Amino acid sequence: MNIRPIYILLLAAFLFGGCSNTVTDHYPTRAEAEADNLFERGWLPSFIPASANDITTSNNLDISTSEGEFRYNPKQANEFLAYLKPYSGQNPKFEGWQTYIAKQIKNGNEAFEYCADKTVWVFFVNAVTGHVRYIMWYDHSSKT
Repeated sequence: MNIRPIYILLLAAFLFGGCSNTVTDHYPTRAEAEADNLFERGWLPSFIPASANDITTSNNLDISTSEGEFRYNPKQANEFLAYLKPYSGQNPKFEGWQTYIAKQIKNGNEAFEYCADKTVWVFFVNAVTGHVRYIMWYDHSSKT
């Protein structure tokens, strides 16, 4: 049997790199995210601003983590921030977490968190521009 090297490389790439359980979605508007049940599935809390747009989520189904970003009308900053508290320092044990936080703060973002049902979201918010980056993880040690 004569197997060409390119087929071996393609098979290896599929077997070792193509089995990710990370799903990335993009929603131009909040209405499109709602239509896809993004909030009901728990990948973002439903209190994100009504003006949220350019929503990107990347969800790892194996370890129940999510990261992404969205934009919103900065006039809704106070409404959004009312649901959050200052970041308490909870550590998701992600490699490079402290470096990531330092970079976000250096870039003018403030760190906030929201916790519910053993889930922790850390939001890096630029209230002036209305840009938010976030990371979410399931806290196995939480008693709530």
